[in-house]
Amino acid sequence: MPELRVRNAQTQAQIKPLRKILSNGELDLQKRRQLLQSMAIPVMCLHAGTWFDLNVGESEAWHAMVFRTYLALVTRHGSDFPHHTIEELAVLADQPMPSAMLHVQKIRLFLQIVRAEDEQMVDAILANGKLLGDKSWFAELGQAIEWIAANRGDHDWPDYGLRDLHDRRAWRWAGNRHADIKRWMKQAIKAHKMRTATFVKLRQFDQGQQNMLRDWGWHHQSLSDVSHDSAPEAVCPDCGQVFKCKADVAVHQQRIHGRRIAIRRYVVDGACRICYRNFHTRARLIQHLHYGTTQCWVKHMRKYHPMTLDEAKDMDEKDCKAGAAHHQRGLHEYQHGQTWRPCTEEERRDVLQVKSHDLQGEVTAEEISKWTKIGLLPVAQGGRERSKRKQKGFVGRDVINGCSGLEREIFLDADQWFGEPLIPRPLTADVRYVLLLFSGHRRYGDVATWLQWEGTIIPICIDVAIHPVYGDVHRDDLWIRLIKSGLVIGAHAGPPCETYSAARWIEEIGRLFPRPLRDGNHPWGIPNRSLRETKQTAVGTLLMMRTLQLLMMVYAYGGAFTLEHPAGDDRDPKKWSIWKSGMVRRLLRCKDFRKVRFLQGPLGQPFSKPTVFLSARLPLLEQHLFSLYQPGWRPQMVLGGIVDGKWRTEVSKVYPVRLCFIIAQQFLWYNSQAEETAREEDVSFIAPAVSALSSVWDGYGNETMTMCNDFFDSTEVFT
Repeated sequence: MPELRVRNAQTQAQIKPLRKILSNGELDLQKRRQLLQSMAIPVMCLHAGTWFDLNVGESEAWHAMVFRTYLALVTRHGSDFPHHTIEELAVLADQPMPSAMLHVQKIRLFLQIVRAEDEQMVDAILANGKLLGDKSWFAELGQAIEWIAANRGDHDWPDYGLRDLHDRRAWRWAGNRHADIKRWMKQAIKAHKMRTATFVKLRQFDQGQQNMLRDWGWHHQSLSDVSHDSAPEAVCPDCGQVFKCKADVAVHQQRIHGRRIAIRRYVVDGACRICYRNFHTRARLIQHLHYGTTQCWVKHMRKYHPMTLDEAKDMDEKDCKAGAAHHQRGLHEYQHGQTWRPCTEEERRDVLQVKSHDLQGEVTAEEISKWTKIGLLPVAQGGRERSKRKQKGFVGRDVINGCSGLEREIFLDADQWFGEPLIPRPLTADVRYVLLLFSGHRRYGDVATWLQWEGTIIPICIDVAIHPVYGDVHRDDLWIRLIKSGLVIGAHAGPPCETYSAARWIEEIGRLFPRPLRDGNHPWGIPNRSLRETKQTAVGTLLMMRTLQLLMMVYAYGGAFTLEHPAGDDRDPKKWSIWKSGMVRRLLRCKDFRKVRFLQGPLGQPFSKPTVFLSARLPLLEQHLFSLYQPGWRPQMVLGGIVDGKWRTEVSKVYPVRLCFIIAQQFLWYNSQAEETAREEDVSFIAPAVSALSSVWDGYGNETMTMCNDFFDSTEVFT
């Protein structure tokens, strides 16, 4: 703990002269990150690689130190200083989480040791590991190595190496491969940052979706609303709000309801006229009476008449100005080190009006009831019961399991939502648009073609295959403005499914790749995957979140939408799909949202390809889909696997013409049903985007284009 305090003090000393620069939001964030990385992080991490077997207090101190260091980058706007989680601050600083930071420092120290080839040091580490076992530095080095494997994978590790450090020969091997180990560590750090950013985005979307549902008038029935087995442990008697413990109730009463300690109305100075001790200040006497173990407080309240509220408030303000209020604990310099002193004869004289000299006897219920009206009484001595806090060890934040835990919370919470259909807002009558997210390159018979042939609404094809800027779904400010203007009648989205695809579960002899990137236990990313696979998973997750956000906004402002994605396997809990997510389950709690499962094969494909549509305000979609099925259809090929280095499912990216016709007809039908408003909107702001996205260009033919390069740059920005 002393070492941690020194590190914290020196780190804050480094940050102090730079605080205004680091928190200046007008400066480039990357420059501020570099300044923090060069000036503060090395001081904070000095000797951190040598620490091991941190106890609960030391672990909490380390996390608090890292939190405070990252917090230096937060821009403050006057008194507005919102709460930030450690994950958000790690993304803002572009740094690892606190526990991951310790792993990194241990690996760096390990690399220095193996490069130095100090055999005596290695012998000492191995001997210490045998002596202390799980509490040794050697054991925590093993945890750091497993952290690398969990974040960047161990697919390219030799059979003998990092996991065999109990053998001295493995240390010599590590010395020869230190460059590779250092590269693996850097890859693990990058993957860890991606997973942290994913966790932050998931939590932000979860909160945003809940807020949007409440704005729609949906009702959320919490578990406390439906549980009648036992009364809540801590309830505010004034407003009925539920808290985790009675101490939280007392804080709530003081801050919200203005309840104060009752004994403050019986104290005018620092002298206790029951035990005849002077505690130097009024605040310290209040502490003696309210928190002490004597019965002085009872005798004070029996002996004297209380001051009025105004008189007590004036004395509180006087203490604050003197720096001796209860929360300040101020003492004069000559009184330091002296808790109390005997009262003089002058100090023993009564100042308040005496009510009674009968001070003996047990406290009665009538007295407690009377004194409670004056204010809060001492804990377990007539006031609230003493809180029973469970002692628990410190648990570090793990973003890999954190994403899975967050999804489980959302899944269980989904059934607690109840919503009614939202009355559609009137849309403008002069011009209306349909947003086609992830439309791909333009082709004959696509959804945009059918809408253009009809001519009543204007399709906008949004895809990086058409334009690298306007086609980027992450740059959605323009589309949000268009939606809020009441100009969007509908939207269709088919976000990338390569990380969700059930084809990844097909077993092929002798092949390691492609392998599943999601499963039932880790829906937002399986650990022990390569850096490339981790990046793919993060991109797929963030694109799905952004898509759902835009589609929900279209619905909120009067439009209809469809979301297409592979059907997945409902029978196997290991094979996770977006349709098993709690975020989609929430939407299905309202009858305006429907899930339709069908086959693309009978609509014009040579393979079956089970698909699911999530639709809003399109009640005829299912009927229209099955009415255009081709009678007697049989599959002519099977999807799955890899042929000539390409996915066999690649041909299924393009919708059959008949399916595109159905989607277009549904939006045209809804356009004919939607109410109109006479309000005119200026659409000049959308003209450049419409012009750029209407150009015909086959982006899929460009071999240099990859989905990750197009989309991931904007995911590293803290918002």
